[in-house]
Amino acid sequence: MGGCGPVELQVQLCLYGPEGMKRLLAAEHPEVSGVSWLVSWQLPEGPLPVPEEIRARDDFEVIISHDRGLSRNRNHALDYPGDAPLILIGDDDVSYSAEALRELIATFRRHPREDVVCCRYTCFGEYTKPYGHGEISLARPPFGWYLTSFELAMRRSCLNGLRFNENLGLGSPRLVAGEETVFLHDLLRRGARGIMAPIDIGSHDHATTGERLCTDPSFLFTHGAVLTHIHPCTWPLRLLLHAWRTQMPFLTCLRHTLSGAFYAFRAGIF
Repeated sequence: MGGCGPVELQVQLCLYGPEGMKRLLAAEHPEVSGVSWLVSWQLPEGPLPVPEEIRARDDFEVIISHDRGLSRNRNHALDYPGDAPLILIGDDDVSYSAEALRELIATFRRHPREDVVCCRYTCFGEYTKPYGHGEISLARPPFGWYLTSFELAMRRSCLNGLRFNENLGLGSPRLVAGEETVFLHDLLRRGARGIMAPIDIGSHDHATTGERLCTDPSFLFTHGAVLTHIHPCTWPLRLLLHAWRTQMPFLTCLRHTLSGAFYAFRAGIF
């Protein structure tokens, strides 16, 4: 596993169904010394064979479950026994850079007191959000920055049982996104330290879930719910500001986000 030497970094790739495996096979996963790839494959409709391209790789390991939900699948990967001290949350349609994976390991070595490193990614060669310049504390991220799941790397030792909230994310009952935002918020609130680093971990050449659904009622509903957790004192003002800035009608946006906020309290999802 992981080429020569001990595995230092495990990239956790969560797939759903046969289409998820097709996307993974179409992306790039370089063989890098010290890096292993854990594929957590959800197959609720029944078993499928692991493709030969994956079985032939010594640095790949596949676990299979028959349930649904991206957050649940991420938890399958986190709960699977592993010796790698570093974890990178991955996605099935990211093409990874060997140089960036090595630089990520080196960054953790240079910063032994940091528990979390958030990377960057490109979309058709460009950045889709502000990253600032150089290494930046996660306590003061650039204005407009938000976390995308496959940018998140952490030390396994800092988790202390923390898992993704299975009420959030694709495949959950009501809330279609936000699981990575809540996860990082809870990790830092527990005392973890983190930085943003200028590491282009790979390319993702199409819109993420949040970018595709930014004005979709289900996404706005989720946004309202998540804000009650990460900004428990100021979420009403933030929802007003968000509705003012969005391209859709103010009251329409506010209706969806407030509905999500009230749902979060009513259902006790946090």
